[in-house]
Amino acid sequence: MSYFTIKRSFFLVSSSRCDEEFQKIDKFMELLEKFGVGKIIESVKSNEIQCKGRKGYYKYNLFAMIIYCFAKFKASLRDIEDKCVFDLRVLYIMEGNIPDHSVIGKFINQFIVPYQYEIFTTITKQIIKDFNLKIDDIFVDGTKLEANANKYKFVWKPTKFHAKLDI
Repeated sequence: MSYFTIKRSFFLVSSSRCDEEFQKIDKFMELLEKFGVGKIIESVKSNEIQCKGRKGYYKYNLFAMIIYCFAKFKASLRDIEDKCVFDLRVLYIMEGNIPDHSVIGKFINQFIVPYQYEIFTTITKQIIKDFNLKIDDIFVDGTKLEANANKYKFVWKPTKFHAKLDI
């Protein structure tokens, strides 16, 4: 079953630059489909009560939008809500729907936080498998690979330390 697909068409500005970005997003959605994250989301028992009113958001697109926003932008709920309104890429993922920050927060707490390790490991294993990455490399010179690294993050160990490691 295909979970991460754009199902309906809606009006967006068409240009070559936008088409390139939309193709990248389609590739991102295909990767999410390939990773098998949709099965994890489907297995979550939601406690939504079926009642009259506005139809809910498609949970697979909501998941893809949250992951995309965490990867590209700031990760606060209000910023993600603003991206849903003003960013065409996020609007394309959500198929024109604009969720509120409270909806995004509830979705994160219900679907992502309890299954974060399972989601992360499935995505990581699939990336390692698809791109033939070798994860056997270890940096023993004190290099710290961090998201917010600066020039003061490098730690140099004395040569005695390296000599002890070779024994």
